[in-house]
Amino acid sequence: KWLHMRQVLHQCKIGIMIVGEAHLDSKRRDNIEQVHSASLKIFFSKRQDTCNAAGIAFVLNKSITNTERIQTYEVIAGHALLMELEWHNNERLSILGIYAP
Repeated sequence: KWLHMRQVLHQCKIGIMIVGEAHLDSKRRDNIEQVHSASLKIFFSKRQDTCNAAGIAFVLNKSITNTERIQTYEVIAGHALLMELEWHNNERLSILGIYAP
C-alpha cells in the first residue's frame, strides 16, 4: 500500500496525507522510508501496547513539502497526533490527525 500512497501523493500533488489504521512501529517506518527515501517522510503514533491495531500517520511528499523543522506531539497514543511544520512564506501550519474507530 505504501507504493500506491507514494504514487497518489505525486500524481495528485498532495503534500500531506493522514493515514488511519497505520499499524506502524519505528522499524517498519524506517524500512518504508529507506525504500522511498527520495519521496516520503513519515511521522506516526501507535498504541503503547501494540502496533497491530489503531495508529495514525502523517505521510509527507518530500518533493512539495518542507520536511525540515517539523515537530510532532502525541496527544493520545495511537489515536491523535499533532504536527507543526513550516509552510508557505515562513508561516507555521498545525495539523491534527485523529483516528477514531
